[in-house]
Amino acid sequence: MSYVNYQKGGVIQAFIIIALVVIILSLLGVSLGALFSDKTIRDNFVFIWNGIGYLWENYAEGLWNFLRDNLFDPIKDKVSGGDSQSELETATSTQE
Repeated sequence: MSYVNYQKGGVIQAFIIIALVVIILSLLGVSLGALFSDKTIRDNFVFIWNGIGYLWENYAEGLWNFLRDNLFDPIKDKVSGGDSQSELETATSTQE
């Protein structure tokens, strides 16, 4: 139950933060409609997004997979009390 309550609080906080950002931009005189209709700004965001995608595909994904396999999964297995993959394989082989 506490896990669900934690997620609901995070969603509410995200909505509040987004609303505050919109209010602050409005007070500064920034029009979001004009901001996103400007071709130069759109091109810049597309350029940044493509750069992030390139970095993820070529560098970060491999680093993430390495860290997951060699750091996070062993820690998760120790915390859960065993090798969860081996337990899963044993459970499926005994059901057949």
